[in-house]
Amino acid sequence: MVGRDVARDGLAIVINAHNTVVTYPHHLSRLRDIYSGKISNWSALGGEKAQIHVFTREDGSGTRSSFETLVMGKTEINPRAMVQDSNGAVRQLVGDDPDAIGYISLGSGRQNCLKLWN
Repeated sequence: MVGRDVARDGLAIVINAHNTVVTYPHHLSRLRDIYSGKISNWSALGGEKAQIHVFTREDGSGTRSSFETLVMGKTEINPRAMVQDSNGAVRQLVGDDPDAIGYISLGSGRQNCLKLWN
């Protein structure tokens, strides 16, 4: 048997389109700090003084596995992060909440209510 790639996907970090953070930290360490709970307020990143609402995928999700490998490394995701069972749920909740951040499969599509964290 020979294995062949038939498709590839990416990981998108998304925030609400109305989030006032203008300059995104380009270091994965900042994103890791958000997801571990070390950074919990958008003001620490130049945004408004507002609690960051962190959304994550469920254990066993391929999207979560990629996020843990590529972003978190050996650091644990904060147990207070709100767990969702689909990319669509994360996309919808982040789109409805100006203080939210989440990650989704890039193949899940992009909505006007989201900004990519780049």
